[in-house]
Amino acid sequence: MAKTLTPAEITAAAEAEAEAAEQRAAVENGDTTVTPAALAEAEQAGVFARLRIKAAEKRAAAQAEADRHKRAEAVADEAAALAEQDDTEDLAVKMRTAVDALYATAADRHDRIKEMAGRVDVIRREAEQAGIPDTRARYGIGRGGYAGELALAVGKTTPTQVRAVSPADAVATAVALALPAGDPYAAGPVSEACTHAPARAKKVCERVPAIGAQFTAPRAASSTRTRPTSSPQGCGCSARRPPSPTPATSPPGSGTDSPLSGPTTTNASSAAPAPEHDRPRRPHRRGLVASPIARNPASRPPVRNFQQSSGSRQPSGASWSSDHRRPEGDMTLRFIGTTSDDGDCPTLYEIPETEEILVQGDRESDPEHLAQLRDVKPSETFVRVPRALLTRYAPRTETPPLQPFSAISHLFRDFRHTAFRLETRRGYASDRNSPKWQRWLNGEDIAAEPPNPWRENVAAQTAQGKRFERVRLVDTPPTEGQRFLLASAPGNLAAGEDIRNLPRADADRLRLPAYDFWLFDSKILARFAFDEDDTTLGVHVTEDPAEVLAACQARDAVWHHATPTSDYAGQVRSSA
Repeated sequence: MAKTLTPAEITAAAEAEAEAAEQRAAVENGDTTVTPAALAEAEQAGVFARLRIKAAEKRAAAQAEADRHKRAEAVADEAAALAEQDDTEDLAVKMRTAVDALYATAADRHDRIKEMAGRVDVIRREAEQAGIPDTRARYGIGRGGYAGELALAVGKTTPTQVRAVSPADAVATAVALALPAGDPYAAGPVSEACTHAPARAKKVCERVPAIGAQFTAPRAASSTRTRPTSSPQGCGCSARRPPSPTPATSPPGSGTDSPLSGPTTTNASSAAPAPEHDRPRRPHRRGLVASPIARNPASRPPVRNFQQSSGSRQPSGASWSSDHRRPEGDMTLRFIGTTSDDGDCPTLYEIPETEEILVQGDRESDPEHLAQLRDVKPSETFVRVPRALLTRYAPRTETPPLQPFSAISHLFRDFRHTAFRLETRRGYASDRNSPKWQRWLNGEDIAAEPPNPWRENVAAQTAQGKRFERVRLVDTPPTEGQRFLLASAPGNLAAGEDIRNLPRADADRLRLPAYDFWLFDSKILARFAFDEDDTTLGVHVTEDPAEVLAACQARDAVWHHATPTSDYAGQVRSSA
């Protein structure tokens, strides 16, 4: 086999080929000094040089392929070994064990604080009736934290604050704080994953079935401590409904839940209370009941609760939530409203794509009441809720159908007073697909853009005294999509919009909606639907009083606390 050409030999061959080309060109230009023999010799040398170069290239390519084939075989052998040793069951079990342990520890602490808060509230009410306004100063016990927060203040002079952390918040915080230290943008991918948790979880379970199987398996019992069934005082519900006789043990259980699954319906009327140690510990011991009553909950897929990154609950008076419960089949429960100060007592949820409502409340345990119920089926259970929960939050109309966004375009001209928008997402596909996006990425100033139909309409409507108001939730640090909106906001402001920004942490504290919406004249609500890529699928348009009221409450809360965009942009620049 011939040897491989050296670089010098390749250079010489190329020069010979070039010399032949020069001799040929000289003859064509009339040079009589070039003889036929010299031209033939030069051309023959050039052809031979080209053949040698091609041969060298082929040999080099063959050698590269041989090396690549050898490396590929080694990688294939290692990949085969990895596939053989890959234990998805071990991954799934460790994921489940870690979440179970964290969730159970947080839930146990939360329940103990809540139980103690109920006892403290009893002392407070008795003291108030006796003319003692401050139980902490007198007895060294009282409520602490912010209004609506589950917290205790222990001590007379310098009280110790004991503040509850929900199990969902504990799981979400553990994920956030486990990110690489020193990288403020490391939270971005996790935040995005948490935002789209249901869809991401579904994909992961499809790719690694063992994980899905592990998290739908019954949850092992994690607590043997006996405590009262409920503490109405602890969640502020006793003032809204009379207490019912409560047995020393918990009400009948309904099977098991994973730490990511929601409560299922139970047969509270026919099953006898089981000993605490014989039942798995539930994060909440209040029932969730479908209305119309679920006829056979055993045949329904388990409800799975994928928390978003904030993991916050809604306060009384708000009918939106960032807490999504998702059953198999990819349906997300939508929080409607609660009359509890602590956010985990009487509550209504809507089951999307159905005409059913889930009702959460204290299970009825009074034997006399249970004996009077009619036509009780084995699958049914019964809960107590305040009348105000239904009068304030029960939907009056059916779930509105999904419409294209163009169906509400006329409202931006026809509204009479105010058009308010809440933007809750970390980015929008419509922004990323716009021509301005790439110009902004290239460092261009997109603040002073020429007029477009949207801004022209804003200017025309605001000239008539109408108001366009918009609040955008922003992360710390802002996401790429949020920085883009901040950079492009001056054009909308110049047209007449009033745009403000609110940190997401403040939004969580205010328990704001987890949905984008437009609200027209405090009367018509258009709630957005997005896919997991932030593409707008359409809007649900409604004038249901309960939904419109909740949107109005969210607007009033967020507008009060949000910062004008010009001021907020200065804060972002100074922090950068």
